[in-house]
Amino acid sequence: MCKKNIYSLKVSNRGTNVYESVDDITYEVNIPIAFRNNKMSMMTVTDGTIAIKAAAATIYTINELGVESNLPIQGFNTEVASGFMATNFNTLFNVGLTTFTLNENSACFLTNEISYRCGSLPEKLVFSRYVVSAGTKEPFTNGGAGNSNYVSFTLNFEFDD
Repeated sequence: MCKKNIYSLKVSNRGTNVYESVDDITYEVNIPIAFRNNKMSMMTVTDGTIAIKAAAATIYTINELGVESNLPIQGFNTEVASGFMATNFNTLFNVGLTTFTLNENSACFLTNEISYRCGSLPEKLVFSRYVVSAGTKEPFTNGGAGNSNYVSFTLNFEFDD
């Protein structure tokens, strides 16, 4: 039996390696060269945090709060605006809001690990916060107040031999 080599990548929207391409919504980080080996992998999101600042009237209108990316996840999403086609799957994780407690700056956490089959990794990881409200998926921002725009997650990769 082959020994498994698992590599971790901690990502957040803080630090000098982060480029903010859309204010308070979309961020880009360089993926280390050792990860860009043109191999398929099993990717697991082991933890994730999304900070949110919202009033009760707003928070209860949110169906889903999550992070999407440009990673080549193998799969499709059938939640499309119109038509019968599916889109490529790009959701890294979403957080549960059922136990959300309102305060000045709250954080929502990923409750279960999620694994995906993933193609070869790109040079840059582009990730964005999104919200589904009234059945419509759209970019999500808190307006950059304090730490309310913080996003963090850890990815584990097990590359194919």
